[in-house]
Amino acid sequence: MGSFQGFCPLTLTPNPFLSYDLAKKKRTRGHFGRRCNKPNRKRHIMIRDLALAAKASCSLEDQTSLVSLVLHLKRLSELVTKQGVLALENELPQIKDPFFNLGVQLIIDKVEPANIQDVLDSDIYYNHSNGRELLKKIIIREGLLRIQAGDTPRNVLICTKIFLGQVSDAAFRNN
Repeated sequence: MGSFQGFCPLTLTPNPFLSYDLAKKKRTRGHFGRRCNKPNRKRHIMIRDLALAAKASCSLEDQTSLVSLVLHLKRLSELVTKQGVLALENELPQIKDPFFNLGVQLIIDKVEPANIQDVLDSDIYYNHSNGRELLKKIIIREGLLRIQAGDTPRNVLICTKIFLGQVSDAAFRNN
């Protein structure tokens, strides 16, 4: 029956030291008996996912409409820096977007960062958003995770406005 070359399960790259024997239906090792030596890490990071980036692409007009969201995330970061996480409770009634509201509520409830990331990522991947709506969710996710991590307001601004690549810096100064 033959065999084929295996792939490293962590990096999904060909591994010449690992093969699969089709006749015996089991994994075999090459003559060196080594496996991939990469550290254990996720197979992909959501933000670096090219398919997701293609789905989130939108016009300059749509990107410009999200400038206020980026500035709102910066204001929330300033609030948390000055008054603490519980100050976000007073902001919940003004947050109409259900995804944004959920993320803020999870931060207030002091849910583990990895769990918040999983919840927000699941919503992004499985609720079939496209274009502006998907980009909006990605920006909210990034901003909220940065706020929870205790990043400075300036860093929250930088790390969220990067997703609005077509928008000039003047748009952020005018708002």
